[in-house]
Amino acid sequence: MSIVWMLARPSRFVNLTTVKIAQLIFFQDISLYFNEEIFGEDKWPAEWEKILCSDPFTRNNGSPGRRSSPRKEVNNKPPFKQFWGTCRGRDGHFFGRLHAMQPQQGIHGFQRIVMMKFYTKIDSNGFEGYDPDQVWGFEGCVLPGGSMIVGRWWDARNDGTLMSTASGPFIWWNVDRSIATPPIKETEAFDFLDLVQDLSLGFV
Repeated sequence: MSIVWMLARPSRFVNLTTVKIAQLIFFQDISLYFNEEIFGEDKWPAEWEKILCSDPFTRNNGSPGRRSSPRKEVNNKPPFKQFWGTCRGRDGHFFGRLHAMQPQQGIHGFQRIVMMKFYTKIDSNGFEGYDPDQVWGFEGCVLPGGSMIVGRWWDARNDGTLMSTASGPFIWWNVDRSIATPPIKETEAFDFLDLVQDLSLGFV
């Protein structure tokens, strides 16, 4: 499945193993993969969590002076789906999480999506490598039906809540097919991770 990405930067989810995304403005094609055995919750770095705050259910949202029920919090916490992927057009790799949301105004089917995206660069030897200056955070809402996502991106090296941090909106939606050349391989994002060393982002 493919998606067009418009306005700033790109991605998306439905209950499928592979999701593909394309971008308008400067055309970009993205493939996402879901497999909990390969990339489960135990492989989510704490450093990414500090940037994305992917798990809002760990916070105590009760009123001051009122104790919330731990059992109720656990039972109401929806499962996370984690994904990884690669993009063509401007090459990069990303890793993210997605979870269901409560009905909005009585409408079911909303989901929250977050991800870390790492653009690559060509080194002096002509090889593609990690670019520490091109690390981006994404947060969005999958609309009911799973065909469109709206959200924002920001410079993950800086505080995403500050006006001075580079950021912007995005819109993604499904298109009929991927036209990535060469075709994206499922293992590319993990091959990229194997070459990266950046303790500030959990890469060792």
